[in-house]
Amino acid sequence: MKMAGGLFRPPTRSSRRRKGGGKSEYQWQVVEDPTPDKAFHGRLFRLIDIKRGVDVGTWENGTRWRNVATGAEVAVVRGRMVRLWKI
Repeated sequence: MKMAGGLFRPPTRSSRRRKGGGKSEYQWQVVEDPTPDKAFHGRLFRLIDIKRGVDVGTWENGTRWRNVATGAEVAVVRGRMVRLWKI
C-alpha cells in the first residue's frame, strides 16, 4: 500500500502564521455599552465572537464596537449586526 507523501508532512512555516499578518485578532473595542453597569465598555473582542453573540442574543441593542486598526464600526440594531457608515 502506497501512502501519500504530504499526508504526514510537518506544517510549513506559512501555515503557522496567523491571519492578518500576525496582528491580534482582538481588534474590536466596545465603545458604547447600553448595559447599566457598562461591563464590556473598553474591552476587545474578535469579530467572530461578536457575530456569534448577536446570533444567540448575547449583545443588547445599541452595543457598538470600533476596530482599533481601521476605525470601522459595527453595532447591534434590532437584534442584528450592522456596519455603521460615516458620511
